[in-house]
Amino acid sequence: MRALDLLAELEHTGRVATVGEQETLSDWSGWGALPRIFEPAPAEFDYASGADWAEREAVIGNVPYGRYQRYDWVYNSDLKLSIHDHFVLKSLAMTRLGGITELITSRFTLDGKDPAARERMYDLGDLVGAVRLPAGAHHETAGTDVVTDVLFLRRWAEGEPRGDSRWLTATERILPGHEEPVSVNDYFGAHPQYVLGELRATVVGERDAAGGLVEATAAIAVTARTAGLTATPATVPGEGSRRGPGRRWRRSTSPRGHSAWTSTASPRSSRTAPRYRWTFTPTSKSAWSS
Repeated sequence: MRALDLLAELEHTGRVATVGEQETLSDWSGWGALPRIFEPAPAEFDYASGADWAEREAVIGNVPYGRYQRYDWVYNSDLKLSIHDHFVLKSLAMTRLGGITELITSRFTLDGKDPAARERMYDLGDLVGAVRLPAGAHHETAGTDVVTDVLFLRRWAEGEPRGDSRWLTATERILPGHEEPVSVNDYFGAHPQYVLGELRATVVGERDAAGGLVEATAAIAVTARTAGLTATPATVPGEGSRRGPGRRWRRSTSPRGHSAWTSTASPRSSRTAPRYRWTFTPTSKSAWSS
């Protein structure tokens, strides 16, 4: 409860956590190995909460993953996205243009044979980099040996050059200890140094992957600066603040026919449609800035 109380205080005051407070926050990692103990009966999502339409400087989290879907009239109305891909796409959509999304997700977000989910993500942003953690990296805190990836994504703005698109495809490979071909994302074929262990049907490596993750993230950040894939300021020279008054909602459609709404409203605004209303309050902090 200390972490939750501290988080509420930081959000209320708008200040940045001290080093000691950061350690307190890092000690809390959710409900760990008891993910369903407090789960209520399924209910329709409350869009009045406003979370769907926020423009965030950065989104950081650990998405839910599993072989099931959740209905979302904006991002998953056809129920084709798994729960983890759904949350990755939605998190990226909630990030402002030029902002960074950093998420822990199932390896199948990148390794899935069907590239459709990744193509929808690519319509919104670029993969800055990814780090594959070894099996068991979450065993102590979450009671699982599932293989996960840490994804760093950057929300793309129209007119900006695009990043490497190799992460959209996955290739079947014969891996050590496995006779059948296994689908592996082509990003890791090009960047094997970001797999923290031996790549098999799983990843064999040290469970305590913190050191390797820090080193890999630092290397990805250096590459991102060179490629121009770091977070950009919220204020554009000659255009004023992206959050200035008089902004409106704009709908854009990708070449693949996927739609996305970009908000241009003031810091505290709302839009009302039949039966639904959403409100957002942008944050003021940024990550991965150049």
